Amino acid sequence: MYSYVKWNILNIEDWKISVCVSNTWLWLEILVSPIILSKMNTWDEVELNIYHHITEVSQTLFWFENSNEKKLFKSLLKIDWIGWKAAINILGMWINNLVKAIEDSDDKLLSTVPWVGKKTALKIILEMKNKVSAEDLFQQSGNIPLSKAYDIEIIETLISMGYEKRKVEEIVKNIPSEVEDLKERVVYCIRFLSNSK
Repeated sequence: MYSYVKWNILNIEDWKISVCVSNTWLWLEILVSPIILSKMNTWDEVELNIYHHITEVSQTLFWFENSNEKKLFKSLLKIDWIGWKAAINILGMWINNLVKAIEDSDDKLLSTVPWVGKKTALKIILEMKNKVSAEDLFQQSGNIPLSKAYDIEIIETLISMGYEKRKVEEIVKNIPSEVEDLKERVVYCIRFLSNSK
């Protein structure tokens, strides 16, 4: 069973990338989210966490940026009516927003995700309400403060939007401590990045 592979990206398509495992002639197809696709370039060499999903009729590989995404994805697949397309789209909300929607029982937000309707959104909340929290996810390794965990995700997202890495990191580092909400932190950064152009 695969869990970690180093490879070169050969081709990028909707939902998937084709890769060649380093120092071999082994080619694999990996399913990924639209957000991850936007960060990749052909011929990049990347080291990725993958989930080898095995059923009676198929074997599929999925790529995740970190163990938290993989953990949530596996939990989502255990829920009735949730297939891999819905699960990947749900992760595209950002982990923080997903967990907050579950904690706040926000079925309206969840049901805006492609492949997820109102009944499925309520099912997700019911199944995962007491199983996940943002604090648990981001503090289970290294005791990272939640605001810092947000900042890591904000930096990656803003860089993928085309902003310069050095400027992004500088602005994120100087976000006032009283700005705690994820959405407010993102708005703060974009405002200053826009003014610095």
